[in-house]
Amino acid sequence: MAATIIEAHCINTDLADRAADFAMAMPEERVRASQFRSDADARRFLARRAATRRLLALHLGRAARDVAVAYGPFGRPYLPGSTVHFSVSHAGPLALVVIADGLAVGCDIEQTVPHRDLLAIAEGCFTVAEAARVGALEGNERIACFYDCWTRKEAYLKAVGVGMSLPMNSFEFVTDASGTGRLTDGGADWSSVSWMPAPGYRAAIVAAGERWMLDRTDTHVLDQS
Repeated sequence: MAATIIEAHCINTDLADRAADFAMAMPEERVRASQFRSDADARRFLARRAATRRLLALHLGRAARDVAVAYGPFGRPYLPGSTVHFSVSHAGPLALVVIADGLAVGCDIEQTVPHRDLLAIAEGCFTVAEAARVGALEGNERIACFYDCWTRKEAYLKAVGVGMSLPMNSFEFVTDASGTGRLTDGGADWSSVSWMPAPGYRAAIVAAGERWMLDRTDTHVLDQS
């Protein structure tokens, strides 16, 4: 059986066409955008939604306006009646959109803020072994280790569609020399890949099984037509 290709697109929403994004927005998206306190946050929200719809349209071979997205009880987006899975995450101006055929998938992107309490956060949110790995490092290595662990966990929660209802310290990924992560729970079959999509950011994708490959495009802008 051939490996499933997972598309990963990192979009700089600050470079998007605001008028085109607003024109594509659904009525409920325009209402939600109007509720943001910051104009920049509203613009980025509409840009993320428009970019997601355009990417799904390209994948499905449809017009973007014909792509209907629904949301589960924990906010997980899905395409009703379709076997295509996708996930969306954002941090600052960057949005990460991943798409896969017939394969549950989740993603997360974070800005790598050098917070002085990273170890304390790890000890409160991660497993004992994960927190120990963070604590054994210093400087930039500690920051990268912390955010790789955090993004893997967030991506897994999105992939299984339960949001933060599952405690972060109730599951653990271990990584090999290549950076591929695998869930340690013997009853589950999930794997992950982590990377730096842009300076100052870390991202992760988690998908069911191990027979998948990542097709990645970092920090680009979609054709607005």
